[in-house]
Amino acid sequence: MIRHSVRWPPLALLAGVFGLLASFALGAGSARLPAGSFFAGSSSSPSASTDLQGYFRFDGLHRSSHLLRLDAQTLPPEVHPFRSSIAMTLSPGVTQALPVAPGLVLRASYHDDGNTLDGAVFFDRDGDGRQGPGEPGLPDVRIIDPDLYQYFVPFNDNELYTSFADVLGPSCLNQTASGPIVSTISLTASSATTVYYDQWEDGYDADPTVPGPTTQVVTLVAGQPQLWPDNVSIPRSPGVLKRDGRDRITIVGQPASMVRAACSCGSFSPP
Repeated sequence: MIRHSVRWPPLALLAGVFGLLASFALGAGSARLPAGSFFAGSSSSPSASTDLQGYFRFDGLHRSSHLLRLDAQTLPPEVHPFRSSIAMTLSPGVTQALPVAPGLVLRASYHDDGNTLDGAVFFDRDGDGRQGPGEPGLPDVRIIDPDLYQYFVPFNDNELYTSFADVLGPSCLNQTASGPIVSTISLTASSATTVYYDQWEDGYDADPTVPGPTTQVVTLVAGQPQLWPDNVSIPRSPGVLKRDGRDRITIVGQPASMVRAACSCGSFSPP
Protein backbone atom coordinates (compact mmCIF):
# COMPACT_ATOMS: atom_id res chain seq x y z
CA MET A 1 0.00 0.00 0.00
CA ILE A 2 1.24 3.45 -0.84
CA ARG A 3 -0.41 6.30 0.97
CA HIS A 4 0.56 9.91 0.39
CA SER A 5 -0.51 12.69 2.73
CA VAL A 6 0.23 16.38 2.35
CA ARG A 7 -0.69 19.17 4.75
CA TRP A 8 0.06 22.84 4.27
CA PRO A 9 0.39 25.63 6.87
CA PRO A 10 -2.04 28.55 7.03
CA LEU A 11 0.41 30.80 5.14
CA ALA A 12 0.39 28.50 2.15
CA LEU A 13 -3.35 28.00 2.32
CA LEU A 14 -4.03 31.74 2.37
CA ALA A 15 -1.68 32.17 -0.55
CA GLY A 16 -3.74 29.77 -2.62
CA VAL A 17 -1.54 26.70 -2.53
CA PHE A 18 -4.48 24.61 -1.31
CA GLY A 19 -6.23 25.13 -4.62
CA LEU A 20 -3.01 24.45 -6.48
CA LEU A 21 -2.64 21.09 -4.80
CA ALA A 22 -6.28 20.04 -4.95
CA SER A 23 -5.60 17.88 -7.99
CA PHE A 24 -3.18 15.62 -6.10
CA ALA A 25 -4.96 12.42 -5.03
CA LEU A 26 -4.24 10.82 -1.70
CA GLY A 27 -4.56 7.03 -1.64
CA ALA A 28 -5.12 4.64 1.23
CA GLY A 29 -5.26 0.87 1.61
CA SER A 30 -5.77 -1.86 4.16
CA ALA A 31 -3.66 -4.63 5.60
CA ARG A 32 -4.03 -8.20 4.38
CA LEU A 33 -6.86 -10.11 6.08
CA PRO A 34 -7.04 -13.85 6.70
CA ALA A 35 -8.58 -16.10 4.05
CA GLY A 36 -9.11 -19.83 3.67
CA SER A 37 -6.78 -22.21 1.85
CA PHE A 38 -8.04 -23.36 -1.54
CA PHE A 39 -5.62 -26.09 -2.58
CA ALA A 40 -2.19 -27.56 -1.86
CA GLY A 41 0.37 -24.79 -1.87
CA SER A 42 -2.28 -22.15 -1.11
CA SER A 43 -2.27 -20.48 2.28
CA SER A 44 -3.95 -17.74 4.27
CA SER A 45 -1.11 -17.68 6.80
CA PRO A 46 2.00 -15.51 6.29
CA SER A 47 3.77 -18.48 4.69
CA ALA A 48 3.13 -21.42 2.38
CA SER A 49 5.13 -24.36 1.05
CA THR A 50 5.40 -25.00 -2.67
CA ASP A 51 3.48 -28.03 -4.00
CA LEU A 52 4.85 -30.85 -6.18
CA GLN A 53 4.97 -28.50 -9.18
CA GLY A 54 6.76 -25.82 -7.17
CA TYR A 55 3.61 -23.70 -7.10
CA PHE A 56 2.36 -21.46 -4.28
CA ARG A 57 -0.57 -19.08 -3.88
CA PHE A 58 -1.94 -16.54 -1.40
CA ASP A 59 -5.64 -15.61 -1.65
CA GLY A 60 -7.92 -13.09 0.05
CA LEU A 61 -5.41 -10.25 0.03
CA HIS A 62 -6.27 -6.57 0.33
CA ARG A 63 -4.44 -4.20 -1.97
CA SER A 64 -1.03 -3.26 -0.60
CA SER A 65 2.63 -3.80 -1.37
CA HIS A 66 3.95 -7.20 -0.38
CA LEU A 67 7.44 -8.31 0.56
CA LEU A 68 7.74 -11.87 -0.68
CA ARG A 69 10.58 -13.93 0.80
CA LEU A 70 11.96 -17.36 0.09
CA ASP A 71 13.25 -19.21 3.15
CA ALA A 72 16.70 -20.35 2.00
CA GLN A 73 16.88 -22.86 4.86
CA THR A 74 14.12 -24.91 3.16
CA LEU A 75 16.12 -25.38 -0.05
CA PRO A 76 17.68 -28.83 -0.63
CA PRO A 77 21.31 -29.08 0.52
CA GLU A 78 22.55 -29.44 -3.07
CA VAL A 79 21.06 -26.04 -3.98
CA HIS A 80 23.41 -23.16 -3.19
CA PRO A 81 21.60 -19.78 -3.24
CA PHE A 82 23.28 -16.66 -4.59
CA ARG A 83 22.43 -14.70 -1.44
CA SER A 84 21.18 -15.30 2.09
CA SER A 85 18.27 -12.84 1.70
CA ILE A 86 15.96 -13.84 -1.15
CA ALA A 87 13.12 -11.34 -1.45
CA MET A 88 11.12 -9.22 -3.87
CA THR A 89 8.60 -6.42 -3.47
CA LEU A 90 5.33 -6.73 -5.37
CA SER A 91 2.44 -4.33 -5.97
CA PRO A 92 -0.81 -5.15 -7.81
CA GLY A 93 -0.19 -5.88 -11.48
CA VAL A 94 3.52 -6.62 -11.04
CA THR A 95 5.33 -9.85 -12.00
CA GLN A 96 8.95 -10.54 -11.12
CA ALA A 97 11.40 -13.38 -11.73
CA LEU A 98 14.30 -13.61 -9.28
CA PRO A 99 17.29 -15.95 -9.75
CA VAL A 100 17.68 -17.93 -6.53
CA ALA A 101 20.56 -20.29 -7.34
CA PRO A 102 22.21 -21.57 -10.53
CA GLY A 103 19.32 -22.67 -12.74
CA LEU A 104 16.68 -22.02 -10.04
CA VAL A 105 14.18 -19.15 -10.24
CA LEU A 106 11.45 -17.69 -8.02
CA ARG A 107 8.71 -16.16 -10.18
CA ALA A 108 5.71 -14.40 -8.61
CA SER A 109 2.75 -12.35 -9.83
CA TYR A 110 0.48 -10.06 -7.84
CA HIS A 111 -2.81 -9.96 -9.75
CA ASP A 112 -4.35 -6.66 -10.83
CA ASP A 113 -7.32 -7.09 -8.51
CA GLY A 114 -5.02 -7.07 -5.48
CA ASN A 115 -6.68 -10.26 -4.20
CA THR A 116 -4.26 -13.00 -5.27
CA LEU A 117 -0.49 -13.44 -5.28
CA ASP A 118 0.92 -16.63 -6.80
CA GLY A 119 3.99 -18.05 -8.44
CA ALA A 120 6.46 -20.92 -8.56
CA VAL A 121 9.98 -22.00 -7.66
CA PHE A 122 11.34 -23.96 -10.62
CA PHE A 123 14.40 -24.99 -12.61
CA ASP A 124 14.64 -22.49 -15.46
CA ARG A 125 16.48 -24.55 -18.05
CA ASP A 126 16.07 -22.09 -20.92
CA GLY A 127 16.79 -18.98 -18.82
CA ASP A 128 13.64 -17.06 -19.83
CA GLY A 129 12.30 -16.62 -16.29
CA ARG A 130 9.10 -18.53 -17.10
CA GLN A 131 8.18 -22.07 -16.16
CA GLY A 132 7.66 -24.04 -19.36
CA PRO A 133 7.27 -27.71 -20.30
CA GLY A 134 10.15 -29.78 -19.05
CA GLU A 135 11.04 -27.29 -16.30
CA PRO A 136 10.18 -29.01 -13.01
CA GLY A 137 9.15 -27.14 -9.91
CA LEU A 138 10.84 -27.47 -6.55
CA PRO A 139 8.46 -28.69 -3.81
CA ASP A 140 8.47 -27.98 -0.08
CA VAL A 141 10.12 -24.56 -0.33
CA ARG A 142 8.74 -22.10 2.23
CA ILE A 143 7.49 -18.78 0.83
CA ILE A 144 6.81 -15.99 3.33
CA ASP A 145 4.41 -13.12 2.65
CA PRO A 146 4.15 -10.56 5.46
CA ASP A 147 2.19 -7.35 5.05
CA LEU A 148 4.39 -4.53 3.86
CA TYR A 149 3.43 -0.86 3.96
CA GLN A 150 5.44 1.64 1.95
CA TYR A 151 5.12 5.40 1.78
CA PHE A 152 6.91 7.54 -0.78
CA VAL A 153 7.33 11.11 0.43
CA PRO A 154 5.43 13.31 -2.07
CA PHE A 155 6.95 16.12 -4.16
CA ASN A 156 10.58 16.41 -5.10
CA ASP A 157 12.15 19.69 -3.98
CA ASN A 158 11.96 21.27 -7.43
CA GLU A 159 8.20 20.69 -7.55
CA LEU A 160 7.75 21.98 -4.01
CA TYR A 161 9.75 25.12 -4.73
CA THR A 162 7.81 25.72 -7.96
CA SER A 163 4.48 25.37 -6.11
CA PHE A 164 5.45 28.15 -3.69
CA ALA A 165 7.02 30.30 -6.40
CA ASP A 166 3.92 30.07 -8.63
CA VAL A 167 1.78 31.50 -5.82
CA LEU A 168 4.16 33.84 -4.01
CA GLY A 169 6.45 34.77 -6.88
CA PRO A 170 10.05 33.59 -7.24
CA SER A 171 11.39 36.90 -5.89
CA CYS A 172 9.75 36.09 -2.55
CA LEU A 173 11.84 32.97 -2.10
CA ASN A 174 15.35 34.30 -1.72
CA GLN A 175 17.87 31.46 -1.82
CA THR A 176 19.86 31.52 1.40
CA ALA A 177 22.27 29.13 3.06
CA SER A 178 19.45 27.84 5.24
CA GLY A 179 16.96 27.51 2.39
CA PRO A 180 13.76 29.54 1.87
CA ILE A 181 11.35 26.67 2.60
CA VAL A 182 11.33 24.38 5.61
CA SER A 183 9.91 20.87 5.10
CA THR A 184 9.01 18.38 7.83
CA ILE A 185 8.09 14.73 7.27
CA SER A 186 6.03 13.21 10.07
CA LEU A 187 5.19 9.56 10.67
CA THR A 188 2.81 8.27 13.38
CA ALA A 189 1.62 4.72 14.18
CA SER A 190 -0.89 3.41 16.71
CA SER A 191 1.57 0.92 18.19
CA ALA A 192 5.34 0.57 18.45
CA THR A 193 6.94 -0.65 15.24
CA THR A 194 10.17 -0.56 13.27
CA VAL A 195 10.52 1.83 10.35
CA TYR A 196 13.08 1.86 7.53
CA TYR A 197 13.73 5.32 6.04
CA ASP A 198 15.45 4.85 2.67
CA GLN A 199 16.68 7.92 0.76
CA TRP A 200 16.37 8.02 -3.01
CA GLU A 201 19.69 9.68 -3.80
CA ASP A 202 21.85 6.54 -3.49
CA GLY A 203 19.18 4.15 -4.82
CA TYR A 204 16.59 2.16 -2.88
CA ASP A 205 17.63 -0.97 -1.00
CA ALA A 206 16.75 -4.15 -2.93
CA ASP A 207 15.16 -5.58 0.21
CA PRO A 208 13.50 -2.70 2.07
CA THR A 209 13.89 -4.49 5.42
CA VAL A 210 17.62 -5.08 4.98
CA PRO A 211 18.96 -1.55 5.43
CA GLY A 212 21.85 -0.20 3.39
CA PRO A 213 24.56 2.05 4.84
CA THR A 214 22.48 5.26 4.59
CA THR A 215 19.06 3.81 5.52
CA GLN A 216 17.86 4.95 8.94
CA VAL A 217 16.15 2.37 11.16
CA VAL A 218 13.77 3.95 13.68
CA THR A 219 11.52 2.46 16.35
CA LEU A 220 8.27 4.40 16.50
CA VAL A 221 6.70 5.03 19.89
CA ALA A 222 2.95 4.41 19.83
CA GLY A 223 1.06 7.64 19.14
CA GLN A 224 4.17 9.83 19.02
CA PRO A 225 5.19 11.37 15.68
CA GLN A 226 8.66 10.75 14.31
CA LEU A 227 9.86 13.96 12.61
CA TRP A 228 12.40 14.42 9.83
CA PRO A 229 12.89 18.17 9.20
CA ASP A 230 15.03 19.59 6.41
CA ASN A 231 15.42 22.71 4.28
CA VAL A 232 14.33 22.89 0.66
CA SER A 233 16.90 24.30 -1.74
CA ILE A 234 17.37 24.14 -5.51
CA PRO A 235 18.96 23.12 -7.76
CA ARG A 236 18.77 19.73 -6.12
CA SER A 237 21.99 17.68 -6.19
CA PRO A 238 21.60 13.86 -6.02
CA GLY A 239 25.00 13.79 -4.34
CA VAL A 240 23.56 15.41 -1.21
CA LEU A 241 21.39 13.25 1.08
CA LYS A 242 18.31 15.10 2.33
CA ARG A 243 14.96 14.19 3.90
CA ASP A 244 12.73 15.07 0.97
CA GLY A 245 10.32 13.90 -1.70
CA ARG A 246 10.87 10.47 -3.28
CA ASP A 247 12.32 9.01 -0.07
CA ARG A 248 10.82 5.61 0.74
CA ILE A 249 9.47 4.73 4.19
CA THR A 250 8.77 1.05 4.88
CA ILE A 251 6.82 -0.48 7.75
CA VAL A 252 6.19 -4.20 8.15
CA GLY A 253 3.01 -5.31 9.92
CA GLN A 254 0.86 -2.18 10.27
CA PRO A 255 -0.04 1.05 8.48
CA ALA A 256 0.88 4.52 9.68
CA SER A 257 0.00 8.14 8.99
CA MET A 258 2.61 9.97 6.92
CA VAL A 259 2.48 13.75 6.38
CA ARG A 260 4.80 16.17 4.64
CA ALA A 261 4.30 19.79 5.69
CA ALA A 262 6.16 22.78 4.26
CA CYS A 263 6.20 26.50 4.91
CA SER A 264 8.02 29.54 3.60
CA CYS A 265 9.81 30.88 6.66
CA GLY A 266 11.67 33.82 5.13
CA SER A 267 10.42 37.40 4.94
CA PHE A 268 8.95 38.47 1.61
CA SER A 269 6.85 41.11 -0.14
CA PRO A 270 3.77 40.34 -2.22
CA PRO A 271 4.63 40.03 -5.96
